[in-house]
Amino acid sequence: MVQLEARQIDPGREHLGRVYAKALLAAAAKAGEESQVVDELQDFAWEVLESLPKLKAFLESPRVTVEEKHAVLERAIGSRASVTLLRFLKIVARRGRMDALREMAVAARELYNEEQGIVAVTVRTAFPLEDTTVSQLEASLEKALGHKVQLHVEVDRSLVGGLVLRIGDRVYDGSAIARLQRMHQQVREHTFQQIRSAVDRFADGA
Repeated sequence: MVQLEARQIDPGREHLGRVYAKALLAAAAKAGEESQVVDELQDFAWEVLESLPKLKAFLESPRVTVEEKHAVLERAIGSRASVTLLRFLKIVARRGRMDALREMAVAARELYNEEQGIVAVTVRTAFPLEDTTVSQLEASLEKALGHKVQLHVEVDRSLVGGLVLRIGDRVYDGSAIARLQRMHQQVREHTFQQIRSAVDRFADGA
């Protein structure tokens, strides 16, 4: 799993990303390749462009012609990506919104997860997490939520320590998570005590 540096949220670009993502998923659904297209867009936006800043700058530059951007996209992913994604990226490039591609990828993943009953969880940490830690966290969340979890990890150097969880539209910081864990444990202990008392009363009356 790729862990990227977190960046400031832009509500305008988030909204734009969701609009484009809906259009992409509609086109992908017609071709029967929603899962593939969502994965491809996420890989391109989060891995390829983030690891190749010059390519990212080229595709986002208003000084580069649409024809030049289309040609580069053809060479970069034309033989590897689906026709649906390539066509989508060309439209985004023509409209000059490659700068919001990351938001489109996030929105596409969220919308697809909603359709499939998958809970999207974003984890922000001060430092990168080891793969084993990510796997353990994902398993714990799936057990706690009762749903399959799509975990996304972001590194935010501004955090003093611990982690921040975003589950849907709810955000929990480290202290809140600790409180939730304590409350959960207290409920379990209280329930156990109630059951034990009931058993004791039954035994006394027998």
